[in-house]
Amino acid sequence: MKRTCLTLALAAVAIGAIAFLVRRPPVCRPEPPRPDTGGAAPSRPDQAALTPATPDAAAPRPASEPGVPLPVPPPVPPPADARAGQPAPSATGPRSDAPAPASSGAQEPASETAGLIARASDTAIPLDQRRHEIMALGQKGDGQSARALMALGDAPVYLNVAAVQALADIRTPDVTRYLTEKLRDPDPRIVCEAIRGLGKTQGDSAVPAIAETIRGNRTRPDGFDEMVCEAAAQVLGLIAARSAVPVLAEELARCDTKGWSLEYGSEVVRALGAIGGPDAKQALLAYAAALAGQTPEDPLAKPYVEGKIAEARHHAARW
Repeated sequence: MKRTCLTLALAAVAIGAIAFLVRRPPVCRPEPPRPDTGGAAPSRPDQAALTPATPDAAAPRPASEPGVPLPVPPPVPPPADARAGQPAPSATGPRSDAPAPASSGAQEPASETAGLIARASDTAIPLDQRRHEIMALGQKGDGQSARALMALGDAPVYLNVAAVQALADIRTPDVTRYLTEKLRDPDPRIVCEAIRGLGKTQGDSAVPAIAETIRGNRTRPDGFDEMVCEAAAQVLGLIAARSAVPVLAEELARCDTKGWSLEYGSEVVRALGAIGGPDAKQALLAYAAALAGQTPEDPLAKPYVEGKIAEARHHAARW
């Protein structure tokens, strides 16, 4: 009887325990926080697992994968010189055995000449400094300096006159030909510097060219005839060659032409006085006589003309 009661009690306890377990609510694990998607529906883990991943272009690819061979690139054709039996040049530079390009001797002077012209035209450099550099080339006197100065003299820049002036320090046949050609330059300043350069470098040999320059510039369309002829008369007086007397006498004989400049006449008088000789003296006395016949009655002009007459007679009296 007692055993039966104990068995029933144990059975009741077991039934109660089973009933408690059946009625107990399931244990819920806390859900992790979801990221803020800005209102968009979050992606489900099952969807991400089902979507195939797109390979990242920036991610490095493995060198090899087990069982998956990497694609083999197509063969690159060899360079032309390699096909011809010559070694291909290095990708990083020229071959060490390749000969260096030969420098052209004409390119370097041309580059220096272009640099000189550009510097002579650079107004950011003081004018006196540029002029000094140009004159220094003339004092240097070598062939390269002469070529650079001749090129600058032909360039349409302000200091081309300084280049022609600097050439007066260089005595070479090329410079002589260049200065002779510049006697026909349209710029009167360049013509004057060419006259001075030829007189300095050639002396008596320059007299015929300078004499022709005087005859060809007695009338200039730009009105600078007196400037050119005056420079020529001064140089002929410095040369003091008797071969210059005829052209200077011709100039004094033009004193009765309209527009004659007494100041220019004084330059010719001084040149003939420096040369001297019977022919020079005769030209000076003839000029004084011509001016005496043209002496004006104006009280202001008359003393001026009389002073020019006395000047001519003074130089004639020296001979």
